[in-house]
Amino acid sequence: MVFGTTLRIPSEFFVDAPQSPNEAEFVENLRRAMRKIRPRENRKHSIFMHRDLQTCKNVFVRNDSVRPLLSPPYEGPFAVINRTDKYFKVKMRGRTVNISVDRLKPPYTLESSKAQLIRYPQPQLLRQFLRLE
Repeated sequence: MVFGTTLRIPSEFFVDAPQSPNEAEFVENLRRAMRKIRPRENRKHSIFMHRDLQTCKNVFVRNDSVRPLLSPPYEGPFAVINRTDKYFKVKMRGRTVNISVDRLKPPYTLESSKAQLIRYPQPQLLRQFLRLE
């Protein structure tokens, strides 16, 4: 490309279009092509479900409503009453509600029997140890 000259397009871009068939021939070709089309079998889509949801006794439920800033996205934990493939029956605020597994999350809480408490030394012991008195 040279400045000041006209743009030229190579001639191989201009290929003579084949003669278009008449309307009856076009319709017949279209009908033949449409008869050959067959619907595809649907795939069974698997749903992601956290593996701990199958065994947990309680669940957190995602709140999809518009919330104030910095408010937690999940509420709960709520007790699970019954499980199906797609829905869980959950006891929420005194009512039994069916909730989709898409909105559920298993709770990870420390059980009192398994929790190991970190015991910090008393301030008096620290003073004696550091000889601050």
